[in-house]
Amino acid sequence: MRTERLRGYSILVSNDTVLTPSESSCYTDPWNFTLPNIIEKNCERTASYVWIYQDRRSQMLEICEVQVFGNFPYLFYI
Repeated sequence: MRTERLRGYSILVSNDTVLTPSESSCYTDPWNFTLPNIIEKNCERTASYVWIYQDRRSQMLEICEVQVFGNFPYLFYI
């Protein structure tokens, strides 16, 4: 896998289809290390939409799988 294509990527979240970058940013890759094949990032926010964004127009963004998990601490099951 060529993980260098992901360098500089960002994870953005929002409750709207319009992004507000300052409020939506969850994680931005710092570009200064080699990325592993499996990347796990926690984003403790409530949102309806998740974007994986790369601003490097000269590179193709290569992703095989994305998993998003929700955690609702206010729900109780009996």
